[in-house]
Amino acid sequence: MTPGAAARIRTALQPTWASIAILTLALGLTVAVSWFVVGGSAAYRGPMPVLRESWLPLFGLESVLAAAVAFGFASRTGERSARRLVMLVIGAWLGELVVLTVAGTIFANELVPTVAWFYWVIGTGGPVQPIAAIIGGLAALKLRA
Repeated sequence: MTPGAAARIRTALQPTWASIAILTLALGLTVAVSWFVVGGSAAYRGPMPVLRESWLPLFGLESVLAAAVAFGFASRTGERSARRLVMLVIGAWLGELVVLTVAGTIFANELVPTVAWFYWVIGTGGPVQPIAAIIGGLAALKLRA
């Protein structure tokens, strides 16, 4: 690979990693806000009672927030490619798993990698959050076109 090609690849990837990091934090915030609003402080003592009693408003609020975050991101960044937007959202969703695993292990000392994935799936509603974010982002792209 020529030095010029390597520089072009690095230049193309830098905004992608920054975008994934920003979306990871924003989508993680949607999880925290929706669980706190719906479940109150009980959600942080254990997710299962809140999930059993209030799963519909919980994931409904999370979906609306995720769609709004992706809509705002696509509108503000001038993102034009639907394929790239989908890739960014999926990367951010997987980034939430990485953050939960690392931060849970370091700070909470209880979310070891063997159980962190379970809390990630419960927290994001499995595919609910990324699908909502993709729909919100695609709506912004459609409105701009």
